Amino acid sequence: GAIDAPHTSYSAGDVISVDVTFSQPALVVTNGSSPTQSLMLDIGGQERAAAYAGTVNRIAATHRFNYTVTDNDRDNDGISIGANALQLHNSWFIRPADEYCAEAFGGPRGATPREFDCQNYAIGLDLTGHTIVNNHEHRVRAQTPEATRNLTGSIVGRGGRTTIQLNWAYSALLSDNRPTGFVVTRTALKDGRTPDRTDKSNFETVVDKNYARQFVDYSGGEILSGGKIAAFQYEVYAVNAHGGGARATIVVASPP
Repeated sequence: GAIDAPHTSYSAGDVISVDVTFSQPALVVTNGSSPTQSLMLDIGGQERAAAYAGTVNRIAATHRFNYTVTDNDRDNDGISIGANALQLHNSWFIRPADEYCAEAFGGPRGATPREFDCQNYAIGLDLTGHTIVNNHEHRVRAQTPEATRNLTGSIVGRGGRTTIQLNWAYSALLSDNRPTGFVVTRTALKDGRTPDRTDKSNFETVVDKNYARQFVDYSGGEILSGGKIAAFQYEVYAVNAHGGGARATIVVASPP
C-alpha cells in the first residue's frame, strides 16, 4: 500500500495511512452490532489496528486504513503487515455485482423479505504479495538513523592519484535518531558481477558538524586503476548508539 511519512519515521500523533488494493472492485457491507473493519499493523512486535477510512479517490478497488501513532509505539526496523492483516467483524468485502445480498426485500414483486447473506459472497482477504515486512522507510518513533539515499560513485583524479569518490544524500535529521557516523563497506567483484567475500574492507567516517556525506577511497582507486579488480561494490549506512539505518549500494567499475 501507499504510505506517507515525514523523513522515514513516524512520530507520536502522525497518521499511518495504508492503502489496500484488491484485484477487483470491492464494496464493504455490514450487518449486526458494532461492525468493524481493521488492518492489523505489527509495530515493534505489538499489534495495532488501523481503522477503515473508505475508498481512495473513489476507486472501488482501493481502500484506506488509518492508524494514529501514540507515545507507546516504537519500531526501529519498520512496521510489518501480515498476509492475514485484514480483520473484519460483522463486515465483508464483496463484488459490486453481489450487493443485492444486503437487500432486505426481494422477489418478483419486490416485497418478499429476504435474509442477509453477504457472508456467502465475501471476497478472499489474504494480502499475499502486498505483505510488508520491517519496511525501514516506515519506522515508528525510531532511534536508529534514517536511510542512506542516492548513493553515487565515480573515479576521480586527486593530486596525481586515482581515487573513488562516493557521495550520498541523507534526509533531514531528527533529534532522536541523528547519526554519529557512516560505515562504508567495499567488496571486490571478481568478474565485475560476483562478490568475492574474501576481499572485503570496512571503513568508518565520522559525522562532522556539516553531516558529511562523502567518502574518498584512495586504495580502491589504485586497485581499480591497476587492473587487478574489475569492480568494487560499495555499501553505505548511517550508525548511532541504537544501531544502523537502511543501506545504499552501488558498483564502481574500472575504466574500459
